[in-house]
Amino acid sequence: MRSNSKYGIGVIGTNFGFTVVAPAIIESSYFELICVANSSPTIPGEYYAETTTLKTSETDLISNPKVDVVWIATPPETHFELLKKVLSSGKIAICEKPCGNSLTELTTLKTLAEEIGVPVYLDFEFRYDPIYASVFKVAKNIRADQFFRFNVRWQSYANAQKRNSYSHKDFLLDFAIHILDCFLNFANEIGAQLISSEEIKSKCSVCDIDSEYCVSIKVLFDRFSLETTICRNYTGVGMHEVELLNENSIISSGITHPYSSRNLFYSDSSDLSLIPDKKGDLPFISYYPDMRIFSVGLLLEDIANYMSSNKSSNKPPDITDALRVHKLIDDILESELY
Repeated sequence: MRSNSKYGIGVIGTNFGFTVVAPAIIESSYFELICVANSSPTIPGEYYAETTTLKTSETDLISNPKVDVVWIATPPETHFELLKKVLSSGKIAICEKPCGNSLTELTTLKTLAEEIGVPVYLDFEFRYDPIYASVFKVAKNIRADQFFRFNVRWQSYANAQKRNSYSHKDFLLDFAIHILDCFLNFANEIGAQLISSEEIKSKCSVCDIDSEYCVSIKVLFDRFSLETTICRNYTGVGMHEVELLNENSIISSGITHPYSSRNLFYSDSSDLSLIPDKKGDLPFISYYPDMRIFSVGLLLEDIANYMSSNKSSNKPPDITDALRVHKLIDDILESELY
């Protein structure tokens, strides 16, 4: 930890790393942004001026004695090798999803982390999103003998190049992994047991066409069910909608426009204190990147608490959680891809 009582952190990657991770670190009370690697002056973002002077190489960032933690925000196919380098240096890693493209790679990383004695944390920041936090809080108050269900619809903008280059597994690991982790973690919190999972072979409920770029998944637990549709034919402003239902009645719900400047959140019985910015009768939230900066900030707080041996706080997502959600995706695909 630095003399100013903050942990030093370096960020490798300049897309999400620049628009969300770096701002969250700069605003954090627990971490100091020491340096960034692979930076490009073409990357937009109000924090560019603050991070330009911190640019360095990937190798120098990992070896920098002021860096206690390395955040990996590079393209998915680079994560496994970068994580091995960071772990071999003895430093803590925080990685974007997925941290490996197979269960074999994840198991290798878990073994290496345990041998060296350093953790690998995952940026499953959707766990900290107020929409999910508030809807889950309502769900926790439902009686144990009452079955409930969640509907999640995600209109996710994806350019043609990314759509065409992605395999079906890539798609699940890039998008579905966030939602599935949220609900696996929620199930663990309430003691719900996973029963089954499947991909629903039908027309996309968002764009209403059969498409290789859209996916619908159903996951059944003994207390609740999840149905989620992720549409990537959408070409406008992205929208993310969550509904909690008891029988056929909506109990709580939230909607977000991830790539617009403002976001509307609504709920019949939500804890509005979770929302950082309220205007009028309903809270309006800047979501992307502001809301994700907020969520990453909460993740950083949990990680800092665990680094300081304060295990009474929420356990941040780690390599064990990554293995759990990858196994579920493997089951959904119903094939031995790994």
